[in-house]
Amino acid sequence: MSPTNQTPAAQLTAAVAGATGAVAKRLIEVLAGDARWNVIGLSRNAPASSARMRHVPVDLLDAADSRRRVEPLREVTHLF
Repeated sequence: MSPTNQTPAAQLTAAVAGATGAVAKRLIEVLAGDARWNVIGLSRNAPASSARMRHVPVDLLDAADSRRRVEPLREVTHLF
């Protein structure tokens, strides 16, 4: 990637659905280890703490709860 194509630090924000699942936990580890990413974990229950992840408690099977909790997350650039 050339310097003009690089995204400045902390400009990428990932929302990771199912943050307590095995695959999501690993993805959160990888993203949190990269200074370019802010990470938001979405799940009913809080995952084990991660210093670089913000948790949003949400039941993704409940459309009204999902809308209410996810709509304010305007900074999200990627959904995993």
